[in-house]
Amino acid sequence: MIQNIWCRKPRTPLARACAWLVLALCGMALQAHAQDKPADYPNRPLRLVVPFAPGSGTDLIARAFVPQWEKRLGQPIVIENRAGASGNIGTEIVARAAPDGYTLLLASNNFAINPALFKSVPYDPVKDFAPVGRVAGLPYLLVVNPSFPAKSVGEFIDVTRKQPGKFTYASAGNGTPPHIAAEVFKQMAEVDLVHIPYKGSAAALTDVVSGRVNAMFVNALSSVEYVRAGRLRALGVSTKTPIAAAPDVPTIASSGVPGYEVTLWSGIVAPAGTPDGILAYLGKELNAVLAMPDVKERLAAQGSDVTMSTPAELGELIVSELDRLAKLAKATNMKLD
Repeated sequence: MIQNIWCRKPRTPLARACAWLVLALCGMALQAHAQDKPADYPNRPLRLVVPFAPGSGTDLIARAFVPQWEKRLGQPIVIENRAGASGNIGTEIVARAAPDGYTLLLASNNFAINPALFKSVPYDPVKDFAPVGRVAGLPYLLVVNPSFPAKSVGEFIDVTRKQPGKFTYASAGNGTPPHIAAEVFKQMAEVDLVHIPYKGSAAALTDVVSGRVNAMFVNALSSVEYVRAGRLRALGVSTKTPIAAAPDVPTIASSGVPGYEVTLWSGIVAPAGTPDGILAYLGKELNAVLAMPDVKERLAAQGSDVTMSTPAELGELIVSELDRLAKLAKATNMKLD
């Protein structure tokens, strides 16, 4: 449109004025964008550390929005899965990285609960990081092997209460969000299940599908196809309301455990000391991506809800989660060393 106005001489004074107005507005927009963008940043690829294995809920969230984010930033973003120690390995890598905006972390619940699970962690969630913005929340499905003698959350509670300590549940590892979801369920439902930790969600889910383990709390995207194929039975979802990815699955809260709600939150953080201008720019471009319909649809398909925020709002969430999850860890006696 601008090219046509510029190349074809307007025939009237009003048309010429409109043409100049359009050009002036476009120039102002470009100038504002240039002012918002830090000088010479980014000028090389970025890396986004995901402190869990491929296929985990956090990993799936990253792969839903990163392709558009790197387009906005004009540089590739390498997703680097650095799993281990309940997220501590990948988190420490970012804490020790240069504060230049080129190494980022996709943090989640573990970021805030690990200080309560371990005697010590090699980072401080508040002092060693600078928040950029929230990304999305991801619910969990409580799934069982089809051979399990329960077809609802209520029946699951009845069966497991009658034989405490007999039945097992898998998780992506000690202290991971699925483990947290299960421990909250155990506490609220007053059931005794044996925890079988794995190194990642994929291996854990495989053993539930095969029948080696009875149950699991798992992200919807990883499990919904198994449910549709009849290889898993979904008993309930961990959110307040049913989700689009599994609309026929009732909430756990409405099926025998009133008040139950556990979701995986995720957000981008950078090493402490990263310049404020870079943090603001990354956050602005992140929110622009999360507002895109195709990104929202991709996240919704896996059961995720976009949860945009300012850096300050993510910082407030982290502080509040440190307190809430510390209380949860104490109440459920979760300790990893």
